[in-house]
Amino acid sequence: MDNIENIFDLIHKVGKDICILKIHSDMIINFHDNYSYNRDVLIQLKKEYNFKIWEDRKFADIGHIMKRQLNNGISDWADIISVHPISGKKSLEELRNIDIILIGEMSSEGHLLNEIYQQEVINIAENVENVIGIVCQHKMSDKLLHIVPGISINKTGDSQGQQYNTPENRNFADIFVIGRGIYESDDPFNTIQMYKK
Repeated sequence: MDNIENIFDLIHKVGKDICILKIHSDMIINFHDNYSYNRDVLIQLKKEYNFKIWEDRKFADIGHIMKRQLNNGISDWADIISVHPISGKKSLEELRNIDIILIGEMSSEGHLLNEIYQQEVINIAENVENVIGIVCQHKMSDKLLHIVPGISINKTGDSQGQQYNTPENRNFADIFVIGRGIYESDDPFNTIQMYKK
């Protein structure tokens, strides 16, 4: 979704059925038009419907840069950010006062996050206090939330490398990430009920 009004409309349709709203604010073409208003509406909606907001920016830099990125507006409204922890634990520790989800594995074909890298991600995730979970495609830890993207009940992939799985074959997940399956639906409310079942 690339329009903030469409996102607000979708929240009113499915807000009570989600635990986290995952957005990419840099892809929303009018997010910074009337920024104060849009920020305030997002904050009001997350309180009204009792969900968290995850800015899926996938930070991947040294601590000094990631801290500046976070404090350049994102921390005003986001509860959670995602990070590729390639710069290590010390850099990650610069991200304070926000929950962090680490990218341990992706749903795209041919991703480069191999088992050696994944083990290092787990080691960091389990030893940084505000890391709450890990994006993955298989069970990776007994201490973290498993957040699984690429979930669809009627698609197996797209033409751009995305690989979909059903909730049944990713049943270890604590949280399913369902994007296009809901927001591209003609009836998001009833579609989300199907996923919940």
